[in-house]
Amino acid sequence: MGQMNDAGLIAACEGDITSAVSMLALKYMSNDSVLTLMDLVSLDETDNSALLWHCGPTAPSLADENGVRMQSLWLFDQPDGAAIGLHNDLVMKPGQATVMGFTTDFERILILDGTLDNTKPSYTGSRGWLTNLQLNGETITIPELTETIMASYFQHHYPVVYGNWVHESLELAAWLGVKVVEKRPYLPYLKP
Repeated sequence: MGQMNDAGLIAACEGDITSAVSMLALKYMSNDSVLTLMDLVSLDETDNSALLWHCGPTAPSLADENGVRMQSLWLFDQPDGAAIGLHNDLVMKPGQATVMGFTTDFERILILDGTLDNTKPSYTGSRGWLTNLQLNGETITIPELTETIMASYFQHHYPVVYGNWVHESLELAAWLGVKVVEKRPYLPYLKP
C-alpha cells in the first residue's frame, strides 16, 4: 500500500472508503502530495502531542533520514514463529502536517494540523508524533481533542499529508456544504 501511495494511487487500509475519499481530496488540494492513513493511538498531555501510527502502510518517501525497514507484520505473527505478511517500519520525517477526514456520513469534516516530530519514542510500524496541535487553525489541548473526537464520533483512520492545508480544507467544507468538526470543551464528567 505504501508503494501505491508513493506512486500517486490512493490506497486506504481496511476497505475504508470514507478515508479513501478524504485522501483523494487531500491529494488534489495539496498538488498531488504523497499521503498516508494513520490511527490515533496515544495522547501525551505533557507536551500536547498525539501519536499517529499504523501497522505499516505508509509510503517509503515519507520516512525520516533512517529510511524504511521491511519487516514481518508482527500483529499477525503465528504462535510457531512463522511470519505472515510485511509492513513498512518507519518514522515519518519531521515537518508541518495536516490531518483531514470526512465523518462516515460525509456531513462533517475534521481538520487537524501540527508538526510531525521524529525524535519522540514510539511503537514499531509507520508512526510520527504530531505536536503543536491545532483544530481548524486554533490551538487545542489533548483533553479538548479527546472530547472533540469522541463527541463527533470520528472514525479511527486519520488521512495525513505534509504541509498546512487548513485554509484549503475549510474552503472545501464550505464548497461542499459540510460542517466542520468544532472544538468541544473538556469537562471532567459525563454530559447528557
